[in-house]
Amino acid sequence: MIWLRRGLWHDGASTAQIKDSKSIVDHLLVPFDIAAEADTGPVSRSEGTQVNAATLTTPADSTDRDRAIQDLGLDPRRRYVLVQLGAGVINDINDLRELVISEVLKRSPEVDIVLGLSPLSPDYEDVRLRVHVLRKYPIADYLQAFDFMVIAAGYNSVHESVRFTTPAIVIPNLETLTDNQSLRASEFERLGYGLAAITRQEIILALSRMLTDSELQTFRKSLESSVRSDIDSGEDAAQVIKDWLSSNG
Repeated sequence: MIWLRRGLWHDGASTAQIKDSKSIVDHLLVPFDIAAEADTGPVSRSEGTQVNAATLTTPADSTDRDRAIQDLGLDPRRRYVLVQLGAGVINDINDLRELVISEVLKRSPEVDIVLGLSPLSPDYEDVRLRVHVLRKYPIADYLQAFDFMVIAAGYNSVHESVRFTTPAIVIPNLETLTDNQSLRASEFERLGYGLAAITRQEIILALSRMLTDSELQTFRKSLESSVRSDIDSGEDAAQVIKDWLSSNG
């Protein structure tokens, strides 16, 4: 049995399972996190084999902008922002989503909103002409269609943003039991990949900055110039697991 255990645990998170893990699992895999160097939480010094972070889709397999726009049924003359948020950030996810939508529609007439929703999520309709609902998975295949994203600061979303060089405003979920999304968001901003925001005013300011072409290009250039050999599509972890299995006969 192998435990794939991410880092960045909150200081108050229970570590009982960490202490008992040796009696339960044979191996412990710890995937890379862009905020790992800043992590001082309860699992930052625990044992485990470090492996690359993994995204399901590779940049080489993703769709270019023209094809992505076509596949999504969007107008190639428009510009697009992807909004894909988790719950638990500011009271009600609907409040946060509406704040982002209304600010973008108000500030940039040439920009449309694409709401990325899970195919399993409850029905959601929006009759505004500049708001498009997208229910596709994996969404990373289509990231080239978007100028930038507004996403939760979860592990998968943030590392897809980095690997696919798509700037983002990252909004941490403050109600997670273990995942320290605030730390991941702040490190994402410190590295120059985008902006972190929590309060309504921070979100409004971040949108204002990201909708400024010069600032958007600065973030994109920072992502494109950052050569990340520590994110792959699972090859590193697979090789480690293969070596373990081989050594066990």
